[in-house]
Amino acid sequence: MAASGYSLGSLLESDIGLTAQLTLAGPACNAFGLDISDLTIEVTYQSLSTLHVKIYDTANQQFTIPDSAIELPAVPTTSYTGSSDLSLSTLHVKIYDTANQQFTIPDSAIELPAAPTTSYTGSSDLVFNYDETPFACWITRRSDPDAMPLFDTRASSLPPTPIPPFNASDPSTAFDGFPLVFEDQYLQVASALPYGTNIYGLGEVIASSGFRRDIGTDGGVGTIQTHWSRDIEDPIDQNM
Repeated sequence: MAASGYSLGSLLESDIGLTAQLTLAGPACNAFGLDISDLTIEVTYQSLSTLHVKIYDTANQQFTIPDSAIELPAVPTTSYTGSSDLSLSTLHVKIYDTANQQFTIPDSAIELPAAPTTSYTGSSDLVFNYDETPFACWITRRSDPDAMPLFDTRASSLPPTPIPPFNASDPSTAFDGFPLVFEDQYLQVASALPYGTNIYGLGEVIASSGFRRDIGTDGGVGTIQTHWSRDIEDPIDQNM
């Protein structure tokens, strides 16, 4: 059974962003774990240049990194719709299982801007766009609306799955179209990249073709890289 992604509902907007519920758009695929049916997404405009997106299990059963671990901007208390400032370029997006059963990196572990004290929803240079079903989001710049999105999870922007199912008799072991998958031991979120993007390393990987990763610009499938927890030197042209 293929992964069906999520549908967005119960949207609440405020001067500092929005909060909504995500529910499975179809039957659970449970390919690499149990799908979490209810998620919460919080979008906060922390400054004119910072946007914070958080997705987590609504039940708060999954581990998430506590806010104390990351220095975030203060929560906005004032609206500056229409104003202009360099800090309008930051957007924070967080997606987590609604039951909060999954582990998430605590805010205290990452040095983020302080919780916003000013509302930048209408004046931020970053714009959070979304489709409800299946849920997808993309982030654009207000100052350059025709440019490629900074982050884009829409299926229409992504290539088809470049690999067959891991188990030939079970098509659920590969996700066609890269939908959002949120399971108790597996997470998947994909974003489109512009042609010519330079990506290097990714886990100190070494390849005979060089350090730059192939992103499939010549009709290929790009780079498929698996990272394993094994104490061994970096192998050439092999999974980590």
